[in-house]
Amino acid sequence: MNKKFSWSTHGRLLAIILAFAGCFIGLAFVYNGTPYKEVRWDTKFLYQRILDAHSDSTVKAPPDSAIVRMKPRLMDSMITMSDTGFYNAYWRNKVMLATDRLRSDISSIGRLNARDSVIWLQVRDQALTSVAFLHPLKPEFRRADAPEFFARYPSFGVWALLIVIQLTVYFFLFPYALFLLFTIPRDPQGTLWEKPNIIQRMVYLFAIVVVLVLFYVFALYKSAVAKPDFAMPNLDTVLAFTNITGYLTIAVLLAAALSVIPDMQNLKNATPADQQTGVTALEKKVNWIFSITALLLCFGIVSTGALYNGMNSLPFVKQLNRDLGFSIFSADAPYLYGCLHSCILLVFFIPIRARIAAMKLQTARITAAGGEPNTPGAAALSVQDIPPATIKSLLGQLLIGGAPFLVGLLQAFLDYIFK
Repeated sequence: MNKKFSWSTHGRLLAIILAFAGCFIGLAFVYNGTPYKEVRWDTKFLYQRILDAHSDSTVKAPPDSAIVRMKPRLMDSMITMSDTGFYNAYWRNKVMLATDRLRSDISSIGRLNARDSVIWLQVRDQALTSVAFLHPLKPEFRRADAPEFFARYPSFGVWALLIVIQLTVYFFLFPYALFLLFTIPRDPQGTLWEKPNIIQRMVYLFAIVVVLVLFYVFALYKSAVAKPDFAMPNLDTVLAFTNITGYLTIAVLLAAALSVIPDMQNLKNATPADQQTGVTALEKKVNWIFSITALLLCFGIVSTGALYNGMNSLPFVKQLNRDLGFSIFSADAPYLYGCLHSCILLVFFIPIRARIAAMKLQTARITAAGGEPNTPGAAALSVQDIPPATIKSLLGQLLIGGAPFLVGLLQAFLDYIFK
């Protein structure tokens, strides 16, 4: 292999530089300035707004009106009672979102920053009125820097840390993935492999990028319920940049795995000993790519789970979940997300691993038959001839392929236990 393409010379330096770049970009996204903004949903603050609006509308009411009579007592309670005590006494089961006025598309609820955006509250507090009424509430927002926001909602701190780690790892692995795609395993003799077909590998890469972009746009981006106005104005940008960077790196890794198939074709005219050497090298390459890809997909699932936990910890989202009767950031999403990623992994890698396993067995039979491919003893092997070690290896790879699903399932289980 030409020394200028060696990973040990320039590739590692480039990967380290890009890793620092990814880390700085991640920190700029989640830590710089005041990147966080939440709907102000303090019970006392909201109740004060309801009380003022209701009082203003009944200025001409007689002195014994319930509003006029109860307002001093309610104002005193706001001062003397704790937030939890006031919530239990005056808000819980008395003030709720008018769910029939919520838009039918749950994913659009998070778009609250429009000029005409209104949250309708249904008030049933008999201290104010004997008849329930609707109160229109214009959302107010509270900006916060990262330390303040993370102290208030630790799950967002975990998510921000995972975003920084993800971008660092993606940027680090991208040049390494390109190295795996456009190079071949080491061959001391210099006769085992032909020069890589660059155009063919670029076609692999282009096809996989198109598939993953379509998958991201239609399966993930359009169905996302985590919207900017829940917690972070540039949330769409952060998620899009992180996901596109990750899927691009994964696309290069999958193309590198597919490039093993033409490399195997080069081994058909080699000697049995060279075939064994070549197949073993290709198997190690595929297994390594398989493990890296599964790890990257697991990162995405854990990060999604942390984001959902953070969203569910916001007071406004808690009110939404309570009044809707279900969680819009469901714990089911991460393990379904993991199941989808596991399917992608297995669809790509099962055929490749099957081809490699078949070639290994055939090469072993040829070697046992004396090294001649056309001798009777070199016939194709049956399933019963597969060595136990090969079966264990295949089962291990299937377990790695199912890792994203298992990680998502474990996260959903823990969310259920500690909810």
